[in-house]
Amino acid sequence: MHFFAFRTGFISQNSNQESYFRKNREPIMSQVRVRSKNQITIPARIAALANIRPDDLLEITCKNGVITLTPATRAPKQQSALSYAGIARGTWGETTDEIEAELKESRDSWDR
Repeated sequence: MHFFAFRTGFISQNSNQESYFRKNREPIMSQVRVRSKNQITIPARIAALANIRPDDLLEITCKNGVITLTPATRAPKQQSALSYAGIARGTWGETTDEIEAELKESRDSWDR
């Protein structure tokens, strides 16, 4: 017999289920069917409580016949430096002459 233990390091903001879970300390259990390619579907209410979203990674371990799914730590999405290209467009002027004039004016105001 195998038992699925679902450990999470966090609980979502789903207030009714969260308060029930915290008060009673009982795990929310459900049965799932293992598909032909060893795939399972995590029930929606458990996924919501564990704050699991599509494309999240889960670590799976098996010890003494107990299978445990644990959300892997989420790495922050990295942005490319190119995503900032053009962010200040128009700040100092629209044309090269306007930009040069603005820079000259700013540099002339510096105390030296």
